[in-house]
Amino acid sequence: MGDGVNRALHEDRVARYLAALKPGVLGIDVAASLGVRLPTVHNSARVIGKLLPRPKSKGMLRYERMAAYYAEHTHLNQSDVARHFGVSSQVMHCALRATGTPSRGRRRP
Repeated sequence: MGDGVNRALHEDRVARYLAALKPGVLGIDVAASLGVRLPTVHNSARVIGKLLPRPKSKGMLRYERMAAYYAEHTHLNQSDVARHFGVSSQVMHCALRATGTPSRGRRRP
């Protein structure tokens, strides 16, 4: 990787990958549409010193769904939402903390 031609190739590959990457589309599918494999794109990004966005884990996606449901339904408290999703109240609390969703505090009748 001594000459600028290879660096331009790597930069172009990463730029096309990032331009085609959309929410809800898997990175492996985007790489396949560009005619390369995903590890090739990641190696190119490493060569030019650029960090690629990491995909969200299934747990984080679940946390985001729980937090969005909690924020949308203002009449429910944390334990009600936890019961709706079939998890404990501690998991609901962790979901709110991980996503940065503010808690409404205790509700008094």
